[in-house]
Amino acid sequence: MVERVRFIRKAQALGLSLEQVADVLELVGAGERPCARVRRLREKQLHDIDVRLQELHGFRAELAALLALPSGVPASGATVCSIVDGAPPSPRRPSRKRVGGRTSRIARAGSEQGRTRQNGIPVAPGTHAVNPK
Repeated sequence: MVERVRFIRKAQALGLSLEQVADVLELVGAGERPCARVRRLREKQLHDIDVRLQELHGFRAELAALLALPSGVPASGATVCSIVDGAPPSPRRPSRKRVGGRTSRIARAGSEQGRTRQNGIPVAPGTHAVNPK
């Protein structure tokens, strides 16, 4: 029993979901070797991570371009903030994708958690809200 719990914890630490671990253990219970199944799961996870890294790289480039805009100077037609108003209509934003059965730390770091509001506008910690008049 202790060995099984240890296996489950190690599998979860490697990013397998409990459902995936249960599938692997079911194969073991049926007398089969699960290594090929685990390998396929890990290969898919590696592919998912590569896709996610590409998405994040694109988002980083867009964010860097927006941050290169002069700050404090309202852009023509900007209603609140030129950084936000200058963003593409449908900017890529890190989604809360699950990688390997867990929400990635990067996705969690980008969540709204820890933000405050000023005049109904979300404000990230460490930044100052502009008072639109």
